[in-house]
Amino acid sequence: MTKKPVTKYLRDYQPPSFTVRAVDLHFDLQEDFTMVTAQLNIQGPDGQQDLVLDGRGLELISLALNDKNCRKQTSVWNPNIW
Repeated sequence: MTKKPVTKYLRDYQPPSFTVRAVDLHFDLQEDFTMVTAQLNIQGPDGQQDLVLDGRGLELISLALNDKNCRKQTSVWNPNIW
């Protein structure tokens, strides 16, 4: 079933809660796949707020936060969006 398009209005716009300070991307191009390594420096707001990375259609191999592997931590990792 196809989702019906949703109209978004300028009046509903909210600035992002997080600021991306830097992005470092590395692409390893192979004949039958591409491996992308991304390192992001993201600054968030004070207080508790979720940062959601939309990886639908991608295979997540690893995820680290402040150099700590957090792929299996339920507070950080949601396998339903990957």
